[in-house]
Amino acid sequence: MGVKMKPGIKNEKGLAVLESVIILFIFIVLARYSMGFFGITHTAILHSIASRNYTFEIFRHRTHLWYFRGNKVLTPNLSYHNYENRIHGTNNEIATRGSDKSQYPTERRVAMFIEEDPVGRSTNEHVTALNGVLPGERNTAVSLDPVWIRVQYGICLTEQCGD
Repeated sequence: MGVKMKPGIKNEKGLAVLESVIILFIFIVLARYSMGFFGITHTAILHSIASRNYTFEIFRHRTHLWYFRGNKVLTPNLSYHNYENRIHGTNNEIATRGSDKSQYPTERRVAMFIEEDPVGRSTNEHVTALNGVLPGERNTAVSLDPVWIRVQYGICLTEQCGD
């Protein structure tokens, strides 16, 4: 006796291939996002280690942190007296290649294998993101992808610094 075929939509022949294609697509999407979130976490941890190490190296064996170097003659204008604090952080990859030494956040994509803009975000986008969203308001100007990572360590030099 042969297998009796069901007519029309109740026929189950060939559905395993369709299910396999759908499951394969889901696995690929999950792999892209897993790799993206791994890259975000890995970058944040490495930047935290680098910033903390640089901060502790600068502060080691120093009793006076007002100046960048111990020799005031070489850098007479570089004093942290006006800022009342010293902050050390890790710069992003784009700023370290160019002449712009401002500390903009490093960008990482949430989903891997998407072509990234080689220039990165413009200065205007960073200023809008950092100053444009007020507490209690919704962010409608800046997208959430790519994720911005900016790690900084510092110390207050006066008691008014935290106010």
